[in-house]
Amino acid sequence: MKPGILTIVYSINLQMTDPKLYELVEKLYAKIEVLERKIDNMSMNKSFDVSVSQIRRINGLNDPSQNFNEWLNDIQVTDESILLVTSNLVTAFQSVVKPLVTASDVPFYKHNTKLYIFDHTGTWVQWDEENLGLLVREVWRKFMKAHLAMTYDHEELYLAQRKNIVDMRRKLIDVKKTRCELSLWLKQII
Repeated sequence: MKPGILTIVYSINLQMTDPKLYELVEKLYAKIEVLERKIDNMSMNKSFDVSVSQIRRINGLNDPSQNFNEWLNDIQVTDESILLVTSNLVTAFQSVVKPLVTASDVPFYKHNTKLYIFDHTGTWVQWDEENLGLLVREVWRKFMKAHLAMTYDHEELYLAQRKNIVDMRRKLIDVKKTRCELSLWLKQII
């Protein structure tokens, strides 16, 4: 910040009347400039490192025993969830994920309005669409596996469920509105 005319005139008058006071004002001005530069740099660099592990410890929580990838392996799809596929894919997906996410010792943590996951490196990273895609793909894979293991009396029901399960991954990941709804839903239940 450059001094204005009034500041220069005041500075000359102050320098003539009291050199020590002028020197002190000059030092303060230099410190203010340094602080303003630091504030500008901090505001430009909006990604502040948040130590989720420290925040969790303050709240009496330890890091989870499983990371996100290990947690994904534990997902189980029930026959009841497969029956929901014919009525609503999002509801079927949520029926599988909600009990796991709301359990204790999960690799999810919400701080303020941001969602974090405990990744394979043992650190907390902010939730993003890539993580959502991984979650949807793993749940979809488990739906396919469970569907193939089921026995059916009605071929029409089997084929309708199979078609919906095949379309599940595409409809949940490729549709932006659905992706946003799922991410918001996860933030709300955690």
